[in-house]
Amino acid sequence: EAEESFRKALALDSNLAQAHFNLGYSLAVERRFEEATDSLRRAVEILPSYSDAFYELGNVYSLSGRLVEAVESYVRAIQLHPGRIEVYNNLGLVLGWQGSHADAEAVFRQLLLLDPKSVKGHSNLAGALMSQNRFEEALASLEAALRLDPECAEAHNDRGSVLEAIGDLVESTSSFRRAVECRPTFVEAHSNLLFGLNYREDLSAREIHEEHLAWGERHAAPLSPERPFLDLARDPNRKLRVAYLSPDFRTHSVAYFIEPILAAHNPDAFEVIGYSDVPTPDKVTRRIASICREWRPVFGKTGSEVAEMLRHDRIDIAVDLAGHTGRNRLLVFARKPAPVQVSYLGYPNTSGVRAIDYRITDFWTDPEGEADTLHSERLVRLESGFNCYLPPPDAPPVTEPPLLSSKRITFGSFNNLAKVNRMVISAWAGILRRVPDSRLLIKTRHMADPLIRNRVVERFAAEGIAEECLVLVSHIAEMSGHLDAYRLVDIALDPFPFNGATTTCEALWMGVPVIALAGDRHAGRVGAGILARIGLPDLVAEDLPDYIDIAETLAADRERLRDLRLGMRDRLKGATLLDAQSVTRALEAAYRRMWVEFLASSQ
Repeated sequence: EAEESFRKALALDSNLAQAHFNLGYSLAVERRFEEATDSLRRAVEILPSYSDAFYELGNVYSLSGRLVEAVESYVRAIQLHPGRIEVYNNLGLVLGWQGSHADAEAVFRQLLLLDPKSVKGHSNLAGALMSQNRFEEALASLEAALRLDPECAEAHNDRGSVLEAIGDLVESTSSFRRAVECRPTFVEAHSNLLFGLNYREDLSAREIHEEHLAWGERHAAPLSPERPFLDLARDPNRKLRVAYLSPDFRTHSVAYFIEPILAAHNPDAFEVIGYSDVPTPDKVTRRIASICREWRPVFGKTGSEVAEMLRHDRIDIAVDLAGHTGRNRLLVFARKPAPVQVSYLGYPNTSGVRAIDYRITDFWTDPEGEADTLHSERLVRLESGFNCYLPPPDAPPVTEPPLLSSKRITFGSFNNLAKVNRMVISAWAGILRRVPDSRLLIKTRHMADPLIRNRVVERFAAEGIAEECLVLVSHIAEMSGHLDAYRLVDIALDPFPFNGATTTCEALWMGVPVIALAGDRHAGRVGAGILARIGLPDLVAEDLPDYIDIAETLAADRERLRDLRLGMRDRLKGATLLDAQSVTRALEAAYRRMWVEFLASSQ
């Protein structure tokens, strides 16, 4: 009725800016963004000083994924009406999505000058600070938000993210739980809680599994549809339409493993459709888009909208690449928009979503037996190994081991600091004590914060390791520079119970052998799987004493260290870890079996 009345008013006088605004606003509420944009643009053409219309236009552009235009509209709205708090808030959020974190910080600080008691302002400022590796400042900003509103779910969630990033895992879990208590429907916070549990060495795989099932029952099960797939071409051998959905089709770890798979798919048997939830596409996004048969940007769309897109595209197999990582779309899969649904690559655990039928893995990371009882999905193990790594084309050449010039062994880890828990620090300290005159290089973005560096130094000091035995390196922006830092490392140490994956592959590509500990869950067996696939199972420890022994033995064998380093790239090139064709053929065979099983079960 509102839309009809606004259109009637405009039929009488098409130059009514207020009517164009009202129509645009009502269309935006109905998520008819293209029409809303036209109406709001007409409003500001008629009345260039219309601040409210520029603000709403910014909102529509933001929800449509047109972030550059959103920023321009918000800036114009502020110029016309400098005191409107919500415009600053939305502008700061969009700048953050674009990666302009310093600009976002400046906007949120301006917001707080206008309203020092803005809970959103303090909470969102923390996000901008965290993105700049200023974790202690971010915590202070969140504490300010929670003093103003102790029940603010967003602030508790953001506090959990900061605490997780700096390795305070128990307190991080508590913050995520508090966020969910404050708002039981806060799906993102609940996913963040689950992701963080994978870092916890004090929780069993069974306990973590139960938490995932609880997430599925609370958030996913109520969305389970009753819409059967009646109009399918039920040919077991026909070309299948496979959709891959991810927020990480960009410069991101997931892209290093999915791009070679997408490029190797057989176009005669599979049509690949990419559903990209990337707010700011980059060169990797464009490269992956060029590989796919069809490309669907879905940033800003609701779960029900994306599910309808999948149904409309007549997808046969939908593949989730995110699990419970940031900006995941598990609630799309909960709606069962495709006959066969698969979890793959991006998350090292079960989704807990009953509507997802299968999870792709292998025999190394998920041995048959207990692993099958720890997943809501049915595990499908690829003989080739479940993943395939694409080395960066600008990787520098492998160098001689640094010990030849430094005359001392340098161990190293380039992993996320959240993975460096108390047990890991204790084990690494044990290695440093056993290997005379050795040192440990830890490279992570968190080291840009002096207070975080001090925390790390203190944790090792508690284990009897002096600061001079540590080399703490912060983020290096360019990939070539990041990889070049491996020239300083003789032996890489894999953390546990949450192993590295990209970091392990990068270390190996740069010639650095990696020592891993085989755990009791997928996240803790990725390192073991990678090393087994490249013919180095002797670098996989069965327990902590073995982990330390292997490090000591390898450090003493300088001839082997040199041989491993200089021959590592050839070793990788001869393994399935870099063989996209063999991994993709195995994956396609698995997809075909899934399709045949679906047809048989849905007669």
